[in-house]
Order: sequence, then C-alpha cells, then structure tokens
Amino acid sequence: MSGSHGKSIRSNSVYSALRDREGQMWLGFYQLGVDFTMYSNSLFETYAYQPHLDTEGVLTRTILADGSRRLIGFRDGFCFIDEDNGTFERYYASDMRSPMVVSSILYEGKYLIGTYGGGLYVFDPERLTLRGCLIMNVNIREPI
Repeated sequence: MSGSHGKSIRSNSVYSALRDREGQMWLGFYQLGVDFTMYSNSLFETYAYQPHLDTEGVLTRTILADGSRRLIGFRDGFCFIDEDNGTFERYYASDMRSPMVVSSILYEGKYLIGTYGGGLYVFDPERLTLRGCLIMNVNIREPI
C-alpha cells in the first residue's frame, strides 16, 4: 500500500482480484473502481471530453460505450456524451433518489441505470430524459 517506493496500490480495500492470461493482476477496490497492478504503465489513458469532462483522478463507477456515445457513472451521478453530435449532459444527486451509479446497460436504445439504494432509472439518449422505475417483476415483458 505504501507509495514511497513507487509500486503501490491506491487503496487497501481490495474487494476482488483477477490474474489475466498474461499474468497481470487486476484489482477491484471498494470505492476506487478497477486498477491494474502496473498503474503508472502506459497501457491506459484516462478518458476526456473537453472542455466538459476529464476522468483523470475521478472515481468512475461504470463506463458504457456504444459507438460515439458514452454513459459514465460516478458516486455522485452520471454523464451522457455523444461525441458525434456534441452532446454532454450531467445528472447529479438532485436528479435521482440515490446518485451512486453501480451498473448500466443498454436495452432497446435506452440506458438502464442501477443505483445504490435508489432503484433503477431509464435514460433516453434521444430525448435526454431521465425517469425512475418501479420494478414489480424481474421479467421484463414490455418495452421500456
């Protein structure tokens, strides 16, 4: 954990670990997301959509990329980016019952966003609208 020798990890709250086929170790942290054991290696670069967003040092919870579109979840909300048409929308705690995004998937052209303690939200990227859902049945039979 100590960073004094340059070979440290970012947190001692490791919740998951995976050794990949190449023998590299990946660590999942309680609050800091996923980390590669060679953190300072040039294997990764942070995502930026200037001037609106730079993920350098940001605690990112989820990333969902679909072509030019990105839905990026944080501990305090999420943002939607469509690089092709220059769209950037940011949603905060005031927009949801719980701002901590823990999962996101694309379903029939809409983003389903799972939050910690606030339930499920549906984000429509065409209309840029967000609405909460009351889930009564785990079998989705009707279009959202």
